[in-house]
Amino acid sequence: MTEKKIKELIFKIVSMIYMVALTIFVSNYILKVFEEDLWDNERIAMRAFMSVGMLLSLFFLGIKEKSLLKLMFVYHFILIGTAICAMVPLKFMPCVLIPMVVTAIYNVKFGLMASISVGMTLILGMGNYPLYVFSSALIVILAASCLAVFKFDRLWKNICGMVCFFAVEIILLVYFKKYCEDLGMIYDKNSFFICVIISSVIYVIIANFIKAFADMIIYKKTPAVVIKKLTASNSPAVSLMKKKSTSLYYHSNEVAEMSRLAAKRIGADYNLAYAGGLFHDLGKVSGNEYIKEGLKLADQFGIPKDIKSIMVEHNVKSRLPKSKEAAIVMLSDTVVSTIEYVKGTMDKKDVSEKVLVENAINKRLTSGALNNSGLTIEEFNIIKETLINIKEQQ
Repeated sequence: MTEKKIKELIFKIVSMIYMVALTIFVSNYILKVFEEDLWDNERIAMRAFMSVGMLLSLFFLGIKEKSLLKLMFVYHFILIGTAICAMVPLKFMPCVLIPMVVTAIYNVKFGLMASISVGMTLILGMGNYPLYVFSSALIVILAASCLAVFKFDRLWKNICGMVCFFAVEIILLVYFKKYCEDLGMIYDKNSFFICVIISSVIYVIIANFIKAFADMIIYKKTPAVVIKKLTASNSPAVSLMKKKSTSLYYHSNEVAEMSRLAAKRIGADYNLAYAGGLFHDLGKVSGNEYIKEGLKLADQFGIPKDIKSIMVEHNVKSRLPKSKEAAIVMLSDTVVSTIEYVKGTMDKKDVSEKVLVENAINKRLTSGALNNSGLTIEEFNIIKETLINIKEQQ
């Protein structure tokens, strides 16, 4: 192990110890808000319960997130955000914003994990309600809130997600109202109900604004609507490929479709993967140095930087992939090119197409071509399985 890797490992260990210690401290701080309602033995149990609940997100992030700085930023947001939520009256429901923002930064899986952590930590705050009924309802509402984060190219999914979130919220609030009435408890149904719904609408707007801001400013992702316009069948770049070389167009279209499906399987940006696959060989319409020629054409047609990066990185001779989408396009191109070679050669092969394709994909991994892409072994295996299944079904 090199000295640099040793330093990185030490820094990661120290950072994890710090975050565990901070979790215990914050859990103890939140506990003080409600400790007058608890017995001594209950305080110890709840402190442990709250700490474990929050640490679930830390360990999940530690496994999935390769960037330590991003891990620390997101975890501090979850931890400190939860502490602030404990100070705010429940009827304003600020806690739903936490899983929404985590979903916006990552995906629904990360959002659901944050929901569990926030719910387990704030469950103590529901002690004033009968039998912790609303505690369970809160966790369900937190999980449902993840569905309200928009995917800007999926109108119907957005509508369904919003409907599901507010339907779950309304149903559980109505149930809680009935539960309180059956027990003869005082329940200010109007102000509580109105505050929850209005605040939730505001949080949905905030979370989706954060997602849009992060995609365009921080991650510099091209919006899906722009990609769809660039990849339309009548767009200038696509029309040029069709005009110059039908075989090039069909090759590129096949790589694009396979890239899109593989990206979907691992939760990557499938629109970007599709565009990268469609334009990866664009320069071949002009000359031999197709990477340079492709970049010139990309500038001419207004193709964004993230797609141009894939055009460069799909070929190991130019630059190794620095994103999952670029790695997916490289693997898809490898599969399609291997099959085209096998079908085009007159030699009789003793090995099946499936074995040849699998060997070609594995070679990309063993050669180190994917080292900078951020792909995990699990994701690589999912992509490989997806690409092989697609070819077998054709």
